[in-house]
Amino acid sequence: MTERSATSPSPRSNSFIDAPPLKDDSHIRKHNVSPEPTTTSAPPKDSSASETDHSNSQSEVLKEGGSSSKASTPTALPPPAPPLPRPHTERSNDSEAEVSSTPLGLMWTFGLNQYVPAASLCDETSRVIAYTCSHTTVLYDFEANEQHILQGHRNVVTSVCVSIDKRWVVTADSGQDNVIIVWNSHNGVPVKTLFGTHDGVGACAVALSSDSKILASLSSAVPQSLALWDWSMEADTPLLLLDLGTDCSRQTFLLFNPKDQQQLLLNSENDVLFCFWDEEKIHTYRPKLTDLDFNRPVGRYGQSIFKPDSSAVLTATSLGNLVVWDAKSGQNAFCRQAAKLVSLQGKALTVLTTVGQYIVTGDSQGQVKFYDESLKLLSWYHELNAGPITGVSFSTSVQPPANTRGEKDDGFHVPEFVVTTTSAAVVIVKDNGTISTIRRESNVAALGLDAHPSRPHICTGTKSGLLRLWDYQSKTLVSERQLVDGASITCLAFDAAGQFIAVGFLDGAMCIVDSLTLEDEYASRFCYSKDAILRCVFSPKCDYLAAVDRDCCCTVFYYKKAADEGAWAYLGRQRSHYKPICDVIFGINPDSSFPRLLTLGEDRVLVGICLNCLTITITLTTIVDTTAVFIVSVKIATTL
Repeated sequence: MTERSATSPSPRSNSFIDAPPLKDDSHIRKHNVSPEPTTTSAPPKDSSASETDHSNSQSEVLKEGGSSSKASTPTALPPPAPPLPRPHTERSNDSEAEVSSTPLGLMWTFGLNQYVPAASLCDETSRVIAYTCSHTTVLYDFEANEQHILQGHRNVVTSVCVSIDKRWVVTADSGQDNVIIVWNSHNGVPVKTLFGTHDGVGACAVALSSDSKILASLSSAVPQSLALWDWSMEADTPLLLLDLGTDCSRQTFLLFNPKDQQQLLLNSENDVLFCFWDEEKIHTYRPKLTDLDFNRPVGRYGQSIFKPDSSAVLTATSLGNLVVWDAKSGQNAFCRQAAKLVSLQGKALTVLTTVGQYIVTGDSQGQVKFYDESLKLLSWYHELNAGPITGVSFSTSVQPPANTRGEKDDGFHVPEFVVTTTSAAVVIVKDNGTISTIRRESNVAALGLDAHPSRPHICTGTKSGLLRLWDYQSKTLVSERQLVDGASITCLAFDAAGQFIAVGFLDGAMCIVDSLTLEDEYASRFCYSKDAILRCVFSPKCDYLAAVDRDCCCTVFYYKKAADEGAWAYLGRQRSHYKPICDVIFGINPDSSFPRLLTLGEDRVLVGICLNCLTITITLTTIVDTTAVFIVSVKIATTL
């Protein structure tokens, strides 16, 4: 089997160009823009020569033994054994033919994790972003619509960070067999892997220093620990390790000081910790701040930043405030206290970052705002229409857009940036202000999934009632439909002809939609089950439809033909299990032209049901071994 490898991203520049300084006459500007509509191995050696040599040597031995035995005994020796039969294989003329080391290869991913913000890897030559999808990280070229999938985690990826020069991508997960992997973003090759970090619990946050040599990781389990790694060395043990103790709340954010890599900060919803490390240990300082200190509510802490060209630190809160932390005169620089509480807006600040000399915020209203060093508002983008912001990531170049209209330059220029939202949308804002959506996925779990029997289509249904039809060859969205009532979809199935899709819901209802437009075929839904539909299946001739629910019942519908057109009608409902039903399939009844329906439950009972247009008759009840419950259902499908 040939291993398929995704196209690697283009090489990138390793330089970071800061934004130009502000002019004295800089002013607030409001943007009202509308969105833009492989591993190789040598071929196996030919074993014919070795077999011939072995056969010849064996014959020579037998001949020698035969000549000596002939002198003593007149009996003849048996003929030599024939060589073992070997399967005939076609030898490739290409000596470097690719050979897969795994039976399956991941080619494409649909969906993304909106809680791990996407990172921009864009520069003058590359149009790539990095985002996570379950236990993988995807390097996605959004202009070429190509994915390079980074695989190596057994658990869901919890954190991703990118070096300043966009060359290194670090991914981490938490749980059993957790790892922290440093990837080369130019070719997608892992260059360092740390196994079983933080005593096997894994990391919830990672960060790289400004020179990309020191990696910091924060454990996911309480009491937490902070580890510093020199990942360029061969050692798999951290340089320094700090136990945060039980009196510290769970930290979720981690950041190095870009001007001094020996300083870093971490914060939770209630605490902010300032850290300074040397060759011996990590020193920490945790200031206290209450609502009484400034006589007004502070709010829950979000993200923090080191203020550009200053020793101060800013922390965003859920009430739209910024806490300014700074050291008093004569104190250690990292022993900062709450010096000021600045009210920026009335809504929660969910993102706080910097680009050049600018301070950037993202909020729960889906707005991205830019401030100068004195927290003066310079510009904002409020028409992203993508939901609350969870991440903002900038490209590496700052190039002012071409001024073709002769307008006066106000001195405000930022590179294009990528915005991630809670609605699982990734939006790019270009340097000229235009907005376009890179990816828009579902932000809830997809419980229904099935593939078209003949076309390269797959259909998904989510808990929020979103139906989406994908073409997995062209990797494009064919159609989608958001159900008006928002009913939670629990399962779906194509019929054998590929014309219809049966959809089951959490409330026990069912509907049948067109397999291409996803529109309802009937005005009303089928409401015969009392609990959630777990699985549905069509018969091979598309004349019966069966659905099993959480109430251990099986409901059957049949297609009633009419003169002009047919319609689905209710046939019956049967409870033949006292534990949940594991699987339901249609088989062939040798004694009748009607199909046989088979259900298998956790009660170890296999039930066969004979169907006709009038009745449902149980013809088979068998107790099966618990170890073969899931195997029996597969075997019956191929033998009956």
